[in-house]
Amino acid sequence: DTDTDTDTDTDTDTDTDTDTDTDTDTDTDTGGDTDTETDTDTGGDTDTGTPPADADRDGYTADVDCDDGDPAVNPGAVELCNGLNDDCDAATGEAGTASFRDASGAWLDATAALSGGTPDNPTVIGDAATDDLSLTAGTVYVCAGTWNTKVVFAEPGSDVTLVAPAGAGATTLTTEGTSGGAVGSVVAVTNATLTLQGFTISGGTGSVETSTQGGGVIVNQTLGGTLPATPNLTLLDSVVTDNAAEYGGGVAVRGVGWLAIEDSEVRGNTGEVAGGGVWVQNYGQVSCAASRLGAAGITDNTSAVGGGVYLSSADGGTVDAVGCDWGSGGDDNATYDLAQNPAASKFYCYGNATALTDTVTCDGATCTASTVSCP
Repeated sequence: DTDTDTDTDTDTDTDTDTDTDTDTDTDTDTGGDTDTETDTDTGGDTDTGTPPADADRDGYTADVDCDDGDPAVNPGAVELCNGLNDDCDAATGEAGTASFRDASGAWLDATAALSGGTPDNPTVIGDAATDDLSLTAGTVYVCAGTWNTKVVFAEPGSDVTLVAPAGAGATTLTTEGTSGGAVGSVVAVTNATLTLQGFTISGGTGSVETSTQGGGVIVNQTLGGTLPATPNLTLLDSVVTDNAAEYGGGVAVRGVGWLAIEDSEVRGNTGEVAGGGVWVQNYGQVSCAASRLGAAGITDNTSAVGGGVYLSSADGGTVDAVGCDWGSGGDDNATYDLAQNPAASKFYCYGNATALTDTVTCDGATCTASTVSCP
């Protein structure tokens, strides 16, 4: 009778198969493979972490913006003539660009306005509303190149500076001898204040008055009856060369205008009648100053009367030169360095400055005596 109870024990042992599937589920669902997938999706946080900052909020992040502290500098910016790598491309360069900086310090692109000039139809920087670049204050920067561009200012309140950062050896304003007319000079300043720094001014044919005057530059002051408190035109580190007109091949100074030549040269110009370098019509003033020997001068100009400078008034006009050259040997002015009406008896010849204190002056009817013999 006891043997019949054994089959119950066999059924109870079968419960082991329920434990087996638990081990399998654990390995499949939550095993080490799951951790590895997590690493693939969210691991390597450098790929999917916070993007580089855009500190200047110009739309370009710091990894592509070469100056993330200046919103005007980024890969989408226009290259300006300002000494900065505006477009973050070192290959672009600034040659052939022009910019304007207003009184508030804001920079504007002026390349398109000025770059389209031709000798017959030059672009114009001036204070007239119709000029290609019209302004009465601020600074214009013109980078390296030959620019068929005139500079014409005629408003008494205009006070503008033009700077060529690459210097006179690389930056030229010219009309190439073909653009004449009422304003045939490359630079014309009347009753205004203008500073030009680092330019070569060439190819001018002179403005038409009763004659052609001021091949490269004409300066005029008609208001007040006396010399202005500051020069109408100041030339800094500039060269006026290869211009021609009947009076004042390089420069004509009319009325009571004032031209200041500072570390600049007026050389190689032709006055067909008088004043190869500079012609002073009435009671104007020409001042010339050098900060180092050879930095400034009026040399190698040609005219039958007053090769360097001619004063048309017998009792007016002022020349004040300190440390300036007047030519020596191969770059003498012809004929004579300085002459005053009547030129037959008032003509003078000078040499190059040997010290920065060497002076040459004319005040009214009296000029300093010649330091060298005239030919």
